[in-house]
Amino acid sequence: MVVSPDDEFLALYGWSATAEVYIYDVQSCQLHTRLEYTGSREGPLSSAPLIFRSDSRQVILGSEFGRH
Repeated sequence: MVVSPDDEFLALYGWSATAEVYIYDVQSCQLHTRLEYTGSREGPLSSAPLIFRSDSRQVILGSEFGRH
């Protein structure tokens, strides 16, 4: 779980069969977008860091070893 720098969005992600990232609007509590992770995985997504860009308009999900 990660909150955007401007506290507008909440990203939830973890291990699942479809490897999805859900981004919610904090104020309305509504789903803002769902992202399907299509990269190769060697472990749970919950171990991969997710980072919002400083303007909260983009997210990065990955690992230092390029496994996610």
